[in-house]
Amino acid sequence: MNLDTIAKKINANKNVIAIYAKNLLDEFKDYDKETIKKCIESIEVDSNMIVGYNTEINLKGKIILDLLVGIRDPKTNDLIYLNIEMQATEKKLDYPIEKRGEYYGSNLIVNQKDINFKNDHYEDIKKVYSIWIILDCFQYRDKNSIVAIDKHPRILTGKPNLIKKNYDNQTQIYIFMDEESINQCEEEYKEVIMIIYELFIQKQDLTQKKEILSKYGIIDIEEQEMMTMCNLSYYFELKGEERGLSQGIEIGRSEGIDIGRTAERKETIQNLMSSSNQSFDKVYDLLNYDENEKEKYRKLIAN
Repeated sequence: MNLDTIAKKINANKNVIAIYAKNLLDEFKDYDKETIKKCIESIEVDSNMIVGYNTEINLKGKIILDLLVGIRDPKTNDLIYLNIEMQATEKKLDYPIEKRGEYYGSNLIVNQKDINFKNDHYEDIKKVYSIWIILDCFQYRDKNSIVAIDKHPRILTGKPNLIKKNYDNQTQIYIFMDEESINQCEEEYKEVIMIIYELFIQKQDLTQKKEILSKYGIIDIEEQEMMTMCNLSYYFELKGEERGLSQGIEIGRSEGIDIGRTAERKETIQNLMSSSNQSFDKVYDLLNYDENEKEKYRKLIAN
């Protein structure tokens, strides 16, 4: 099971969803997490793990969401759709992540036709929140920053006296993470930054990973899945590519990247072998690295 699949499984935990909702969704800021958990609508696997709604949207082209859950406004009981997406890096994308977020949100509204509203009963459209967690963001962004993008009317003239619920149908929330300045975020949002950091970024051995998962009530992650998470190898490979690039400026871009990637993969393999007490072959296969390079890394670690 790869890291992307494991991340979806973790984000489907009610304790995790409750932390996201309380910190990021306006409707839930005044409620405790236990109350919020009771508002989450989906099939339960156990007391905390859920199966979300169908994540496939087929309008003009197929969209596969990471996670889509329903959550009731505790004040009005109105249904809200919450979509949670995780992106390891935005640096390799050919488009702005914000454009993709808006596209997903718009499709989640259109997809409600004949489900939440029929014919021209647009008053029955449900609000959509999309949370985008980006582990490795562009250098120009303020690290560990959170931004909510929604509609703010710009009144040109007169007093139209708009009612917010009639136009406030979707919000995209972007969380741009960074491992090096984790303590520099504002106190109000530190809980949500810390849970992402501890679950998805912080380097941990197997014992530490078990403790962190238990801390958040996540008990359904198997040991092999924890091994995959222990050093979040994919994330740190990206960092390794950046370090390799800077170290290799004088010897060429591709060779510099290769140096960084090789060093990071060697360290990841060694750390997982040590923390999990598994053989080189088992760890290498679990990380799903290139089979053609297996003997190269075997020799590097043996020396």
